[in-house]
Amino acid sequence: MRTVGGRMAEYGLLTGVLDAAAAGEGGFALVEGGPGSGKTRLLAEAMAAARAQGFSVGRVTADHPGDPELPVALGLDPDALRDPAVPRGEALTRLGDHLGSDRLRRPALVVVDDVQWAAPGTVAALRELSTRRLPAAFFLARRSGGGSRRTDRLFSALAEHGAVRCVLGPLGDDVVAQVLADALGARPSAELLDLCSAAQGAPGAVLALAGVLRHTGSVQVRESVAEIVSGPLPPRVRELVLRPLEHLPTESRSLLNVAAVVGRSFALGDLTSLYEGTALGLLPAVQEAMAAGLLESAGDRLGFRHELVWRCVRDSLPTPVRAALLRELGGALLRDGQLASAAQWLADAVQAGDERAVDDLDRAARELLKVAPRRAVDLASGALGPTGSASRNARLQVITALGLLAEGRLAGAAETARTALSAIRDPRAAAELRCTLTVVDLMTGDSMTGDPTAAAVGPVDRPAVWPGASAEHRSRIEALRARASYRPDDLMAVDARAEVLRAGGEPESAMAGGLLRAVARWHGGLVAAALAEVRAAQDFAGPGALAGYFWDGRPLLATMLVQLRQLDEADMVLGELAKEIDGADLPAWRPLVRAPHALLALVSGALDDAAAHAEAVLDATGDAQVGGAVLTALSVRTEVALRRGDQDRVAQCARRLRTLTDTAAFEAGLGHALLTLLRIADAQGGPGAVVRLLADLGRGEETALRTVSLAGPAVPAWLVRAARSTGDHALAQRIVTLARETAARNPGIGTLTDAAAHADAVLHGSPPALRRVAAAHADPWARAQAEEDLGLLLLAEAPRPAGDIPYDDRTAAAEHLQAALLGYREAGSAPDTARVRSVLRRLGVRSRHWTYATRPATGWGSLTGTERAVADLVATGVTNREAARQMFLSPHTVNFHLRQVFRKLGIGSRVELARMHRDDEEGEAE
Repeated sequence: MRTVGGRMAEYGLLTGVLDAAAAGEGGFALVEGGPGSGKTRLLAEAMAAARAQGFSVGRVTADHPGDPELPVALGLDPDALRDPAVPRGEALTRLGDHLGSDRLRRPALVVVDDVQWAAPGTVAALRELSTRRLPAAFFLARRSGGGSRRTDRLFSALAEHGAVRCVLGPLGDDVVAQVLADALGARPSAELLDLCSAAQGAPGAVLALAGVLRHTGSVQVRESVAEIVSGPLPPRVRELVLRPLEHLPTESRSLLNVAAVVGRSFALGDLTSLYEGTALGLLPAVQEAMAAGLLESAGDRLGFRHELVWRCVRDSLPTPVRAALLRELGGALLRDGQLASAAQWLADAVQAGDERAVDDLDRAARELLKVAPRRAVDLASGALGPTGSASRNARLQVITALGLLAEGRLAGAAETARTALSAIRDPRAAAELRCTLTVVDLMTGDSMTGDPTAAAVGPVDRPAVWPGASAEHRSRIEALRARASYRPDDLMAVDARAEVLRAGGEPESAMAGGLLRAVARWHGGLVAAALAEVRAAQDFAGPGALAGYFWDGRPLLATMLVQLRQLDEADMVLGELAKEIDGADLPAWRPLVRAPHALLALVSGALDDAAAHAEAVLDATGDAQVGGAVLTALSVRTEVALRRGDQDRVAQCARRLRTLTDTAAFEAGLGHALLTLLRIADAQGGPGAVVRLLADLGRGEETALRTVSLAGPAVPAWLVRAARSTGDHALAQRIVTLARETAARNPGIGTLTDAAAHADAVLHGSPPALRRVAAAHADPWARAQAEEDLGLLLLAEAPRPAGDIPYDDRTAAAEHLQAALLGYREAGSAPDTARVRSVLRRLGVRSRHWTYATRPATGWGSLTGTERAVADLVATGVTNREAARQMFLSPHTVNFHLRQVFRKLGIGSRVELARMHRDDEEGEAE
């Protein structure tokens, strides 16, 4: 079956006219199509079909209707139309006479092409022929959009009298796919179809393009699919695609060249910047290109309608010309303040080899760092290349390192700086890279922990005097050094250092000075002033900090608010910061949000959320693992493990936490970290271990005691209880005095007032005061501790006739202890729960470890939560004593629960328990 270049439907119309002529009826067909529409091939195929049916076939052009070849082809006298004195139109009339005579022994097909050029006489003759019933078929063909009004009227009149009209429009996508498949011998890929859409559905153009692609080796067949070979398009393809552009005016071709350099789609304003003109001045050229089907409108942008045309126009320009155009466009946009677009074109110019674009790219990228550091990194790193000069690559590496730093990708920034320094020769670039290493070192605290980075930048107390370092870099490093060497004891010295930083004029330094003042006041017990300072420091914040979010005060503010139990405001502050970081697409700074969020979840009793946030911070290798975030996250992870009885995790975290607290004087989360270490000591060695650790840490000083006391509203009372238990009444009195002073300095903060009242009540053993405190505390853990303190105090004060506790006092004590038990359970604290439960047992009060539920009598489902926990531990091979230590129970209690496990499971040994435990786990896995 003939495919006739995808014109099967049109071919059917023409053969229908031939069938009518063969039956003696004759008829007219009107064929219209533009260049490349397949008109010529369609007519040739129809003429071949006519000959195959026995037709006499003749073809003539409308501007030469007297061509002697026509009568010869029809079997007539060759001189019938040769007389030059006979007008063209009359020649066709004579042809009609011959066709109507008896001398024509076969049906005839007359093809008159290029009717758009027909003279008036020819048009009149063709119209007259249509009125005669001749045993012949007439195919009149013309180019779409050409000719005169008389030919338009001719075609309209013939159509009204029954002529078949055959308009050759663009081929449909499925037909184009079939044409390509026939030409290439394989089904075309989607990419190839998209590329060939530049032919605009014209069969001739599709076939020509397919032929050139095949002959130049630009197409390969894989698994019966024809695919474009990657790489630049061959010159023959470009020549074929660009041929229609030769008819455009010079201004339109120039506009297309410039637009192709900008991209497949572009804003008209980009071109006006380059032309230094107006949109109105470019309008005629744009209209010409759109009328030619080369450009189209898409929203507020223009674009090349077909990717192939765009690629061919772009690739037709020599590389130096493209680079120069990109540089000029980038420079123009940079002058207009369009940073992102300017940096993009300048980076493309540098990649294209234009070294003169480096200066402008450096300037644009540095400005872009302040608003879109990730974009700046992508552009600078993309413009790096082995063919570029050493100076060019050095400047681009500096931009990359600075951008990674602003993104919070600190490990990447350090690695880029170190790699570049090994081969760089530019003194200014080397200074910037060394400063970047110093900044990363001070941000992460590596200089204090022995990381190899520290060796590259020197110790913290070395002045930042790298040759060539800018004032901005010096200011940033001085701020970080002030933070690293911060000591809270001398408030006047801190204020003096902060004032120097503020006077430097850099926003980051001003923020740093404000945060130094805020933390110093926090550790000094001036809590309200600390909150005011950190909020004031945030006024200096704004887009463009090359240190990213490192000096943002909101993580510090949220940490303070959480410890003051102002949880709603803390959550709001963190939500605002998270939204801002996500909106800027800087996920590496998320640890600064997650760390205080972990602390917030912990004090809210949401241990799973707390653990998840903490783990996310500690697992964020290479991201913004700055000291404060790590300290807070690690203390939360340790506290969660402590509350859950995971002694192995506690021991693992405690060592690192102790190291961090020795070098974290600046952090507002230091108090909670110290509290966590003290709670570990209490769990392992009781109150005496708490007091000894306080002395060992050197935290007996006034400022340090205030710091840990601010970790929560019940902390001062807890420390007083520990000091009293060891007989250190002086320490207990000093803790209470500091708590009172802190509350007096901050009269508007209720948690500090409650904390001082709680500590005072424990020191003086006042049941009425403890009742008031228990009612006042909003924090579950603090309220539970007040209830426990009250219960224990009632037991200690109760008279003991006959060695026993009076029933009424014992009942009151048990009620408060049970309230404490519920509070500790709400906070998820296993050690505190176990401690209170043991006191209740001594009073004869049994408190279940589980919630009420219907359980089977035997099997794993019959075990209580505690029994299952004992079974899980013993099945792994631990001893009863070790299980007791991990669960904060006595060995006797573990023995009791293990006997219950054996009875309910119907076993009698640890070996059987281990086997059943393994089978149960395998069953769950299946």
